[in-house]
Amino acid sequence: MWEDKINAKGSEFKFMIIPQGATSAQSIDQVNKIWEEIVVDLITGRIPHSEDIAGIRINDKSRGELLVRVEVWLKFPNWNQDPKGKDIQNYITKDVFEKH
Repeated sequence: MWEDKINAKGSEFKFMIIPQGATSAQSIDQVNKIWEEIVVDLITGRIPHSEDIAGIRINDKSRGELLVRVEVWLKFPNWNQDPKGKDIQNYITKDVFEKH
């Protein structure tokens, strides 16, 4: 990922999805809904500064219990010191995760 010119000076942040108090099927459904919403919002430009997102990835980190990591790759460095990075993070954590 980082060897690509677009990503070479970029940054990333990660979110963990840890479904609580649901059956396995409900948990997988919750993860799928969150992932689908992030992808659709990125494609349609609903995520603020979506033009500055180089990519997204979902990574299953489960070891018995369902645990999923979502990574957001940005085209600019130091996402946590850039207002655009905070806008993107807030959108995903507040507008997407809190719905599900």
